[in-house]
Amino acid sequence: MYRISGFGCGGGIYTKALIKMGASHVVGVDSSDEMLKGAANNCKNIQNATFLKGDAYQSSLPANDIDIVLERALIHHLNDLDACFKEAYRIIKDGGVLTRSG
Repeated sequence: MYRISGFGCGGGIYTKALIKMGASHVVGVDSSDEMLKGAANNCKNIQNATFLKGDAYQSSLPANDIDIVLERALIHHLNDLDACFKEAYRIIKDGGVLTRSG
């Protein structure tokens, strides 16, 4: 089982899908209060999903804690990709994976 973080989690659609695919826990991170509220509502019956206010530059997650970081439809919104990737690799466990798309 994997512990996954989604940067720019939006309304929680991918959080829900990742749980259904077998993730042991998904932590959704978003900078928008409205998106976090929508994600929490969308995933209200899922106990192994949590949502945190943060962003791709500073997620507030502990170092070496996450197996997979998903950055879906996020990077085209960012000005500093190096800082984004640095934060992702900071929280990923050794051997973990960063997956991203524009």
